[in-house]
Amino acid sequence: TLVFFDRPKARVRRFFVLFVFSIAFWILTLYFFYRLTQPALVYELGKLNFVFAELIFYFLALFVEVFPDEHATVPRKRFWAISAWSITLVLLTQFTPLLDAAELIRGPERITVFGPLYPLFIVHCIFFAIYSVVRLIGKYRRFVPGDVRRLQIGYFAAGWMLTVVLAILTQILIPYFSGNYD
Repeated sequence: TLVFFDRPKARVRRFFVLFVFSIAFWILTLYFFYRLTQPALVYELGKLNFVFAELIFYFLALFVEVFPDEHATVPRKRFWAISAWSITLVLLTQFTPLLDAAELIRGPERITVFGPLYPLFIVHCIFFAIYSVVRLIGKYRRFVPGDVRRLQIGYFAAGWMLTVVLAILTQILIPYFSGNYD
């Protein structure tokens, strides 16, 4: 919140704060998903967990469009394309069983029964992960070595690439293809 309140009108700060809050709420829903045992509540938390994961990638895409320039804007067509896709996926996830069909509770273990549109979630995450890295690399190349903005982009891109590779592998691909949630 300090980042935001320092200059709340700067888009880069707004998108970064929304990106970070999405991560925080994703973690929070995951925590309660594994702690609670009421089937209906666990199912709703499972869907919310997917929603916040989708929002992480949505706000990341918007963030990399304006990062590191505090006065940058997202091109209108690109903003609406990213937003329309993401909002549609969020609504499908939250209000239908098409992505998350059920959550099975077996003691401390939770097993997600994927709906027929779950591959759209995978595409969303992988597409926006690659999109963000490509955009960051393009911006990185525009700045001369030693420029602080180039360093900022480099550090963020390196941290994000490591995070996203591990997250997609362990949270999406392995559970989906192997059924192993451990």
